[in-house]
Amino acid sequence: MWPPLFQVVLGLWLAPGWPAGLAALLLVGLATAWTTWRLRQIVRLLAGPTSALVAVAAFLTTPLVMEFSSVVMLDASSPPAD
Repeated sequence: MWPPLFQVVLGLWLAPGWPAGLAALLLVGLATAWTTWRLRQIVRLLAGPTSALVAVAAFLTTPLVMEFSSVVMLDASSPPAD
């Protein structure tokens, strides 16, 4: 479950009126890219560039990362339409 920060950021991200589905997936993709970049920076600092490349490849090819970075899951639900 995402913390409430994600809903706030997503709401601000969608405020300009972009298509909701595409914009939400883009936001999740950007979060995944930032996480990957940070992982690379940390592993590169501690173990070198080759290890960083291996860690990033392992991270991005993990089934859960691939699955969860291709969907947007919100905890809020709207009432059914009449």
